[in-house]
Order: sequence, then C-alpha cells, then structure tokens
Amino acid sequence: TAGARQSLREQFASTFQTGAAGVCTALPTSRPFLESSNFFETLDLDNDLSYYSIGTTYRENPDLPGAVTGLPTLQGSPPEDILSLAKIETHLYRGGAGMRYCIPRLGVSYGERKEFTALLCQLAVNALRESREGAAAVCATVHLAGDLSGGILDEQLQAAATESPDLFVVEGVTTAAEAEAVAAALERNKAATVPHTYVTATGLTKTGEGTDEVGFDIPALLLCESAPGEDVARVVSADERLVGLASLEALGEGDVARLHAALGGAALLAPSQEAGEVAVV
Repeated sequence: TAGARQSLREQFASTFQTGAAGVCTALPTSRPFLESSNFFETLDLDNDLSYYSIGTTYRENPDLPGAVTGLPTLQGSPPEDILSLAKIETHLYRGGAGMRYCIPRLGVSYGERKEFTALLCQLAVNALRESREGAAAVCATVHLAGDLSGGILDEQLQAAATESPDLFVVEGVTTAAEAEAVAAALERNKAATVPHTYVTATGLTKTGEGTDEVGFDIPALLLCESAPGEDVARVVSADERLVGLASLEALGEGDVARLHAALGGAALLAPSQEAGEVAVV
C-alpha cells in the first residue's frame, strides 16, 4: 500500500543517513518466492495495486439464503507514487482509471504474476532511489532462486534496471556454476542497439524503421550466505561486470588471503561490526 511504501522510504532514508557507501533493497520479490508464500492468492495482505479492494468481496443476498450478490469495490486511481516509475506495464492505466491486476485470486496467470512481481521490484528500487542522500549507491537486490537457466534472474534484472540502480546485488550464489549463471544473465541483457520491432493488431511481431536501445550495463556484486570458494572468486575475476564478492559469514585471515588472490582486483566484502552490513576487507 502507499502507506507501507512511504514507511519503506523512511527506513531507506534512515539507512542512508548512517553514511553507508551503498544501500540494498533487500526485499524478496522474486516470483518463486512469492508463489511459495501463496502471495498471489492470499487475502491477508492489503493491496492498493489491484483492480478491486481487498476485503470487499461479494455481499450476502438477504432474499436468497446462502447466496451472494453484488461486486467487489473497485480501486480508484493509481497511487501517485506508482506514476513516478520510469516504466509502467500494460496492466496499469496511466490515465487515472485504476488497475487491471486481479490479484489476489485463484489461478493467477503466469503473465500477470510476472508483471506484478516486476512492479513490486520496480517499486522497491524506486523507493530506495528516491530516499538516497549524497553519493551512496542504490543497490537492487535480486535472487538467483536456484534457477541456472537464468529466466527468473532475467525477470528481476530487467524489472530493477528500469529504475536505474547503480549496482545489482545477487543473493543465493554458492557455487561457480551459479556465479557463471549470473554472468550469463548480464551478458544476455547487456546494452545493445537493435532494429525497431512492433506488434501488429493481429499479434505478429514485425520489424519497422529505425532502431531501439535495449538492455543495460549495470555491474553486479555476488552475495553468499556462507564463505565462498575460490572457484566462485575466479568466476568473478574473469568477468568485469562482476565487481565483487561478499560473504555474510565471517572470514578468517586465511580465507581473505585466498579469496583476494583468486579475485584479482575485484572487491571482497565480509560482515562488519554493524548488524546487516558488509564492508570491504
């Protein structure tokens, strides 16, 4: 809701005021996580992004015991903070006509789940960027979610990139294969100039005049729950778009020395004395 998003901005602003060099969104908005949490079907969460107001479902019909009548109350115009997004998907009307998302409900389609997840990711990065103070980096947290094909990671990277973060922080990396999957996703989505395409009224994709700018060149930091291995560090060293490796587990002096040797010039970060922070070691 708008109130919750404002609270999020205030939390981000408070974190920036600590003097941190960068702040992460640190919100689990990957589609697999939301699906596993029954997010798209639960009625327990307030939601001002949907077509109808949560909790205003069908009314009982006094003339027909056991029957219901009426329609849910529809949402009003999109919240103002939504209209500040750099990109709005087709399910959100810009003209003040409200939302078209029908979430929550049973059987939400893949396309609608994907778009709604992207919107949540965009909102998180937008709130962080608007809360920034000084030159601190805006870091968009994305989650590998165990998908080495990269499709789920692509969804998150593409959504976050629309709000122009300074850095991706990729959680869930534990192996060299997973680090390589991140590097491959950055390669697939790198900035490029391509022929302009458009979709016709019959659903066909055709090539038109001119060109389009697609993709992005945003670096990434890999964030590991436990101490990473040297094989992961070597993957980071081999790709200039992977600018560093962070561990949420404390590193011994021997670990630091080995990882620095494998990383080359890339940064190595480990937990600092402040809870929830990592610092260069």
